[in-house]
Amino acid sequence: MSETPETFIDVLDAAPEAKDGDFPAATRVLTADGATMVVFTFAKGQRLDDHHAPHPLTVQVIEGCLTFTVEDRDHHLKPGRVLHVPEGVVHSVHADHRDAIFLLMLST
Repeated sequence: MSETPETFIDVLDAAPEAKDGDFPAATRVLTADGATMVVFTFAKGQRLDDHHAPHPLTVQVIEGCLTFTVEDRDHHLKPGRVLHVPEGVVHSVHADHRDAIFLLMLST
């Protein structure tokens, strides 16, 4: 079998099972040329408190909905919406309505 330059990922298949507690389950699904992808599965009420990333990030909800707060601005993400956050900007995530699967893409 020959190797190809692209990587195909079925995010829903790769998503971890939701877990109990305050914080979501997460699994890294890709570390490749200039990119890292992490899939989070949130249960209703779970959150990621204020933090920042050392690289720019792009986020997308694959299933469900989340509130993604950048500094003091709330963005209600659902499938079809994408948000980009520059490196070092404080942000947080909260699953306030229902379960959600969330894809984080870092440009490294």
